[in-house]
Amino acid sequence: MSIVERVLAWFSEQDTAIYLVGGSVRDQILGRELYDLDLAVSGDGLDLARRLANDLGGAYYPLDEERGTGRTILSKSQDKRLIVDVAGFRGSGPSAPTLATDLALRDFTVNALARNVRAPQEVIDYHNGLADLEAHCIRPISQEIIRNDPLRALRAVRQAAEMDFALAPETEELIRRDGPALAQVSGERVRDELARILAPHGAATSLYRLDDLGILTNILPELESLRSLAQPLPHHLPVLAHSLQAVNTLELVLEQINHPESPVADTQHLIPSIRPLLPFAP
Repeated sequence: MSIVERVLAWFSEQDTAIYLVGGSVRDQILGRELYDLDLAVSGDGLDLARRLANDLGGAYYPLDEERGTGRTILSKSQDKRLIVDVAGFRGSGPSAPTLATDLALRDFTVNALARNVRAPQEVIDYHNGLADLEAHCIRPISQEIIRNDPLRALRAVRQAAEMDFALAPETEELIRRDGPALAQVSGERVRDELARILAPHGAATSLYRLDDLGILTNILPELESLRSLAQPLPHHLPVLAHSLQAVNTLELVLEQINHPESPVADTQHLIPSIRPLLPFAP
């Protein structure tokens, strides 16, 4: 039994309502490897996370005591970890929070799916997330999702790139409207999300997308002065466009080096100057 199966079996034996939610369900359906699990519960997430760590030999951390959110970190293998976040249902109003109120506060429809750990075959879908998953589309839960947390503008671009999904027109509209508030988000949160955008192959496409959506220079304001800065011949692009093109070309060169059997046009002459830098690549 895998560590993921052991964790879900452990939760299924507890005496409270527990649901696997969010990206965990999405990735299960897509057949992606799970490195983290998100659980929403009707009880105290701190207590459940602590007991899970004790029973399965993991490490426990209280993430948010006010919201009852705890984290357990377990070993998947010698060099891989499984992060399990357990949180009480979220919601506002006079009534007690429920799974429905919790899912309504999430960001995109494909991340608002749930499975009861005692009935994992059934997918709970209040927001047509399954249809958007099949259509490979990132669509917002509501008009307020990015206004409530501007970091979701970056997350939308990153998840679209990771899964080869498209941004729905309304998602792009909300990013253009509310994304500039990224300037007020903590630098640490922006840094972590940007690092994930830059990590995989295809980062240049994401950078172009961020600029097209009007938020690249909100998170990297130093770049704005380069937008209209002309260069002398033989250069023909302003400095910002030139820099983005350089990232794109570098990715093509690295692709050529890593897969020499698939020639990439107009890059072979650059390979000798790039190859000595490879030991320093992330």
